[in-house]
Amino acid sequence: MNPFATFLLSLLNDLGIFALMTLAYGFVLRRSPYGPVRSAAIGCLFGLGAAVAMADTPDLGSGTFVDARGVALILAGPFGGAIAAVLTMVIAVAGRVALGGGNAAIGVATTVALSAMGLAYARLRLSGARPHRTTQFLTLGLLSCLPNAVMVGIPGHVGATMLGFLLPVVVTKMVGVLVLGHSLAATRQAVIATLRLEEQAFVDPLTGLPNRRSLERSSMRIIDDAARSKRPVAALVIDIDHFKRVNDRFGHDVGDAVLKAVAATVVTNLRAGDAIARYGGEEIVAVMPRTSLDEARRVAERIRGAIAREVFDEEADIGGVTASIGVAVRSGPELSFKILFKAADEALYRAKELGRNRVEVAAPLALAA
Repeated sequence: MNPFATFLLSLLNDLGIFALMTLAYGFVLRRSPYGPVRSAAIGCLFGLGAAVAMADTPDLGSGTFVDARGVALILAGPFGGAIAAVLTMVIAVAGRVALGGGNAAIGVATTVALSAMGLAYARLRLSGARPHRTTQFLTLGLLSCLPNAVMVGIPGHVGATMLGFLLPVVVTKMVGVLVLGHSLAATRQAVIATLRLEEQAFVDPLTGLPNRRSLERSSMRIIDDAARSKRPVAALVIDIDHFKRVNDRFGHDVGDAVLKAVAATVVTNLRAGDAIARYGGEEIVAVMPRTSLDEARRVAERIRGAIAREVFDEEADIGGVTASIGVAVRSGPELSFKILFKAADEALYRAKELGRNRVEVAAPLALAA
């Protein structure tokens, strides 16, 4: 097979590599935490794509390699940020050095320039946002071709070789950036939409707290840990006193505002490892791992006092808001969320019967050994 045909075949293979990158990009977005870790993972992915594109390209003479690595290099910054751009460049540079040849220095310089241009475009033109428009990808595609156009002017074999292969390289890079860019943007939007739906399935839209379904899942992990460590687990069931009267007298807007304020107050007074949810209506439930009865009672009293002091609505002038709290602590092999919640809920009803705005603890005789 003549060198030109081999070259064209390698470019087609590169487009297949970039299609696989799109799938892997979606996986990274779903599995990696947002921030430096995600950016580093994207950089490794794009860098690997660039390195494979180079490895798949034939030597056109004197160590001259013309490939589509620029597609991955130019998109790394816009889709992954600075860390991704740098890592992609480092991996691609290492790959080019490994290929060797008399023109390795030119290849390294081209790789660095492409990474810098992609990152600069993301920072200066996109303000750090991710590209999604055709005009943006056309611009990035043209930038990816710029080093190849400059190389045409290099005297000798490099310039002559690049002149002969310039048109297919430009077409491949433009198509590659357009197709891969749109695919990455579509994948990112699909992942974001999926994550939002998943979040909505486990988050109460009014208070922003986890919902009942989320708490039951979280409590399973806490109870499993308690079974292994043989430590007790506490539950607080918090109910706003006379909440129906607030809604009936002042309207649901005021009731919603009160509920959100109570939820925020409860969150402020819980520990980092505690699980919390709006369990239903005006009821908020917290599950506290490795918590003794005395500690659970202290936390409940702190929450009750904070609600009485801090939650009110100035516009409606409803006065102080109070809450009743039931507390239960359980341990042992028979521990379950159902048992724990039932005991705390029964304690809550006693608090209501005894006058509200108080904390009641599940009877000691009911505690598991």
